[in-house]
Amino acid sequence: MAKLQVELADPAITVHGWTRELDKLGHYNLKIRKTPEELKAEKERLKAVYGGKPKVNPIRTEAGSVIEHDPEDQTTVYFLPGLWPRVKTYLDTNHIEYEITADKRDPSIRPPINFEAIKDVQFRETQDLALALVATSDCGVIDCSVGYGKSFLIGVICKALSTLRILVCTSSTQVVATIYEYLCKQVPGEVGIIMGGKDTSHNKRVVVSTLRSINKVPAEAPQLVICDECHDVGATQSGQDLMKFCFARRFGFSASPIRNDGSNLVMESIFGPTILKLSYEE
Repeated sequence: MAKLQVELADPAITVHGWTRELDKLGHYNLKIRKTPEELKAEKERLKAVYGGKPKVNPIRTEAGSVIEHDPEDQTTVYFLPGLWPRVKTYLDTNHIEYEITADKRDPSIRPPINFEAIKDVQFRETQDLALALVATSDCGVIDCSVGYGKSFLIGVICKALSTLRILVCTSSTQVVATIYEYLCKQVPGEVGIIMGGKDTSHNKRVVVSTLRSINKVPAEAPQLVICDECHDVGATQSGQDLMKFCFARRFGFSASPIRNDGSNLVMESIFGPTILKLSYEE
């Protein structure tokens, strides 16, 4: 196999010299719960054929890939930066030669920590490590237990990375409201919210949104995306919506990042692998 040529960029990683044998790195089988309409139609079809009261499997499996081939050159592929650690590990483990031929990542979305803004912050154990990883990594999932203090940590991130446009999102409207109120106290005047019919995000550096409403956020707006309960996005439309923020670094928080529905690879391509497991005990 010829040496692979890898181009790093914020929109996507590009690899030249790809082979079909490597496609397996992006394949997944997603378990999706069927809609009531799908279940009804399937029951009626089975009843018409076999009679009686047929039992219907409520789950369907959908095959897919997080790797896209160039239609004009099948040896060139693209994938989100979150998948690169998995691909790199596979290449290194199997002694497949590659070289980084270009690094087009934007340094402006990787600013140094503003230590002055957080000089009075009292960290819990390992919260400073989480901040350092968010500041220095391109993406990742932070596995944190309930009660760890995610809102506090998100507030510190918004202070410490004070030049970045930040999107904070989660599936729960109640959690969005809580985070919004908290961040308004931490970085007053800089926070907007998008939830339901409410949108106060105009000219705000930090935007808090439900996952359902992130389609209202322009793709180029955020430079850093933080998704609470990120395990919710792998098997939903929210995952596709989050992929549009291809010019942002992306991080997820979750107390249960390992799923049994096949969505892990989708989530990993968006946020990257789990980079830190955190817990807190009184």
